[in-house]
Amino acid sequence: MALRLHQNVESPRAVAPATIAASRLTIAVIQRFLPSTTQGGVGHFTDQLCAELVRRGHDVTVFSADLAPDGAPYGVVRPDPDERATRGRLGAIFGFGVWLARQDFSRFDVIHAMGDN
Repeated sequence: MALRLHQNVESPRAVAPATIAASRLTIAVIQRFLPSTTQGGVGHFTDQLCAELVRRGHDVTVFSADLAPDGAPYGVVRPDPDERATRGRLGAIFGFGVWLARQDFSRFDVIHAMGDN
């Protein structure tokens, strides 16, 4: 069984599963919320998953509207606070998706989108 990963649409590469386990992947994780002082929820699961992926040697970047938790071993990309799409009440609800659609994910081997709580 072959697994296909795409560096970009024009140039797909086939990679055997055993090779994937041994290689360092560049992973984008999309999750609107990251953990704060509350317990439970998808934000906490995302934080733990990303920390484990980094521990296993992968390069992880989370795309989120929230700041990274203290001590997070992964990077976080956030919308600029002045970004028009994310301002105000409607921006808080719908703007993250608009901002996300404008991002360049071409450098990532894997893009993993998490669901909400």
